Amino acid sequence: DRLNFSYSKENYKIILGREGLTFSRGRVFHANDFFNPQNPGFYDGDYKMGSDLAYFNYGFNQHNSVTFVYVPRRNEITKELTMEDSTAAIQYSYNNDFFDYSIVFAQYLRDYTIATGSSFDFLFGSVMRFDTSFWKLEDYDNNDLYNITMVGIERPFLVYNKTLTFFVEYFYNQLG
Repeated sequence: DRLNFSYSKENYKIILGREGLTFSRGRVFHANDFFNPQNPGFYDGDYKMGSDLAYFNYGFNQHNSVTFVYVPRRNEITKELTMEDSTAAIQYSYNNDFFDYSIVFAQYLRDYTIATGSSFDFLFGSVMRFDTSFWKLEDYDNNDLYNITMVGIERPFLVYNKTLTFFVEYFYNQLG
């Protein structure tokens, strides 16, 4: 399920077609994964289902980039493609050898989110990762924001010439 057209130059990349995409950093739980989310019970690090999308990434330099993504979706009742029912996002990312972070503004169907995440070197060769998103839902009459957060720590070990990675994640989903 990866039929797409992609074009890359030194500082940008364009993809039109089916592609697996995530903005999350979790191994099992994905707080910022609203393009094609995975069930936490399905874990295959080599495969992720794709979505039909338009993707543009522009790298300002070796550390900073901005990404625009649009995933067209149909209205459930009229079956017409509409902007209100589609997913669109803009993400700013910074990364270097020690840490990375990102901030995302997105529309998922008719809901809106602002999300951020980071990963960085932690204690004794481990890596700490976190993602958090705050959602304003269209279906609710109130102005409440709902939070989804993932915090995780992982540490790889070399055991008999094989890499073994231990990790623990905490996941909080205020939406249920």
